[in-house]
Amino acid sequence: MSEPREINKKRILIVVNSYAPQMETFIYNHIKNIQETHLFSVEVACINFPDKEFTIDKSIRIIHLNLSIRNRIIEAVKVLFKQPIHFFKLFQYGRVSKNLSVFEVYNKLAYKDFDIIHCHFGQNGNLLSPLVSLQLIRGKFITQFHGLDITLPVCKEKGYYKS
Repeated sequence: MSEPREINKKRILIVVNSYAPQMETFIYNHIKNIQETHLFSVEVACINFPDKEFTIDKSIRIIHLNLSIRNRIIEAVKVLFKQPIHFFKLFQYGRVSKNLSVFEVYNKLAYKDFDIIHCHFGQNGNLLSPLVSLQLIRGKFITQFHGLDITLPVCKEKGYYKS
């Protein structure tokens, strides 16, 4: 079910590795510039959120994706019992399924509609692509590669970015 949107504002989800004072400058500037236009209702999904007091703007909603092993197991079991069809559909998406991280994302983002889903770095795009492919999260899907996400050994594995 979609959340109510602010009048005339497009909803954008930005997915980043870290939301913290020491985040990459280009990502910080991207989020800040989008927020300052006042055209978007901004949500940031991040894997690392070490400083809970930090924010670029108080109106930005932060979604912390807790990808600890313990949490991934708990979230996968929740999906298995609550939505077994989705569990088995999501389990076909390679590494993000097998390491169970997709289930944490499912429990935090499924059934949300955005106008734009912008993932910084290929690994984050890879993490959300199963939900987008199955239309469990909706929006124009953009993954922006920055270099490291192409050169890491794990990213060079055949089929890593297939989805």
